[in-house]
This record gives sequence, structure tokens and C-alpha cells, in this order.
Amino acid sequence: TEAKALTRKLEDFRNLFDYVSDIILVAKAPSYQLIEVNQQAINQLGYSKDELLQCTLKDIDPVQFPETDMIVSMDQKMSPLNITLRTDLLKKDKTSIPVEMNVNFVYQDAELRIVGVARDLTDRLLAEEQKIKSSLMQTQKLAALGQLVGGVAHELKSPLTAIRNYITNLRQTTESPDGEKEAIAFCLEGLEKNSLRMTKIVDHFRHFGRRSAEVVEIIELNSFVDESVAMIRHIFVNSDIELSILKNHEILKIAADSNQLEQVFLNLVVNAKDALQKANRKSIQIVVLKTALATVSLLVEDSGPGVSEVLRDKIFEPFFTTKGVGQGMGLGLSISYTIIKECRGGLICRDS
Repeated sequence: TEAKALTRKLEDFRNLFDYVSDIILVAKAPSYQLIEVNQQAINQLGYSKDELLQCTLKDIDPVQFPETDMIVSMDQKMSPLNITLRTDLLKKDKTSIPVEMNVNFVYQDAELRIVGVARDLTDRLLAEEQKIKSSLMQTQKLAALGQLVGGVAHELKSPLTAIRNYITNLRQTTESPDGEKEAIAFCLEGLEKNSLRMTKIVDHFRHFGRRSAEVVEIIELNSFVDESVAMIRHIFVNSDIELSILKNHEILKIAADSNQLEQVFLNLVVNAKDALQKANRKSIQIVVLKTALATVSLLVEDSGPGVSEVLRDKIFEPFFTTKGVGQGMGLGLSISYTIIKECRGGLICRDS
């Protein structure tokens, strides 16, 4: 009965050992030869159990375990030792798994055993990377918004002037003894129309600047270009840059996040404007094209000097910029590249 109970406990322990979600590796010292592994180690490292038991810990982690040689050579009378490592485990196919490994050095029957318990960090690191990427996108978006915020005053100036004129006319009409209802109605209609226009302008800037979850929707590309250009047209008012738009005669629809797509578009147009500072002929042309294989292209072309061949392969790298100190963070094109690359097979490229 005692033997059966012991066998059952051993089976229970084996089940717990095999099906725990972490990788467990047990080795003997000083050879680092693996003497026991659990099922999770077999599944994630891609070896069979027999193959793993022919490996050493240095085969699985060639970076960290040579650093533990000093510990292995210490006096056998030392107390059990525990260290935590952030490392990468090498799989059979030579790819690696990022892990946090808790390593225990313990003596059993006067023999040193090394027990490594490793937790896969892949999902956590991907989540952290996505969080950083989202923060960078928001930072760059707010920087772009800072450049455009002067346009709020410019865009609101026209409807505010119209509203003041309507108010003046309305006051004169109501003060007149023969004030006409038609004139009052006309003024009220003008007030409503221009106040709605102001609301739309403010909402557009507010929507662009806020952090929001990705929302994929159907976008008509010609209308999208018109609305986006309206947001930034003021930056060309006092410049000698000729801005032209060549739209497609067809209705071209794409599935994308309008907020993210607008961020890309504004980055490209603002970069094109900055590239024209020393150009003799200054022009930007925005072209909407229907291309082969049911795809569409949105081109932003400028008459600037272009980018030298030495730098062309670097322009989409984070924090790379050809602008002077304080004139750019080097994030705009990098973030634009990331947005388009993740946009259902989208492609962003440069010609020169």
C-alpha cells in the first residue's frame, strides 16, 4: 500500500512537472549536462526528450551559463543559491526564445544540481513594443499637430468674420422699424452655417490629436485628400509653393484607419514642404492613382533636391533626420512606414 501511494505521488509530481507552463531544465555540475526536462521544454525548444538529454545548459543558453562557472566551483557547503536572469534560450532550429529564468544551485546527496525555470517573455515583449510604438506615434502626432495648430486660427478667421457680419446685419434689421423676417432668417441661417463650419474644423483637429484605438473603415480616397489638404492648406498661404491636387475620376475606396492614414499623409506633405526650402522651383503635387491589380496609390511629389543615395536607405529609420537641430525628431517617416506596413498589405516607398 505504501509503495502504491508513493508511486501515485511520483506520478502526480511527474504530471505537475510536465504540464507546468514554464520551461524546466535540470542539470548536474560541473558538466552542465541536462538530466531532466519537462514537456514544456520539449514543446518550446523543438527537441525530443532524448535529444535534450544529450545537450548541456550551455547548448541551450551559450551566453549566460559560462558566467555561472564561478558559482559551480564554489565550496560545496554553501547555502542554496538563487539567481534570476533575463536571457534567450536557443531552439533546435537556431531561433531563440526570450525568457526570464530563475536558476537554483542546490546540493542533493553531495552533488550540485542546477535547476532552471524559464518563463517565455515573447507575448510580454510584443505588448511592450506595441505600447512604445503607440506612444511614439502619439508623440509624433502631437508634434505634427503643434505645427498645424496655427491653422486653427486661420481656418476659424473666415467663419468668425462672417458671423460678425451676420450679427451686425441682424442688429440693424431688428432695429429698423420695417425689419423683414426674410432678412432675419437669412442672417440666422448664415450664423448656423458658419458655426457648424467652425465646429467641424475644431472637431477635425481634436479627432486628429487624440489617442484612439485603431478603427478600420471604408475611405473614399479623393474625399480623404480634399479633407486632409483643407487641414493644412494654411501653411502654404504665405509661401511661394505651388500646391496642386490631381484626383482620379473614379471613386476609389480603401479600408484603413482614417486617423492613422491622415497622420501619414500630413507627414509626407510637411516633409515635402520642408524639402523645398532651398529649391529654385517650389511645387508639390498630390496624385491619386488607380494602379494594376485593383490597388491604389497616393503620391506626394515635390520639386526639391531629393535624398542622396547614401541616405535613401535610412530615411525610414527611427530618429533619422536630415533637418537641423530642433527642426525634427526623425519620427515622422519611420512611424508612417510602420502604419502603412501594418495596414493590410500596404506599401510605402520613395523614388528619390
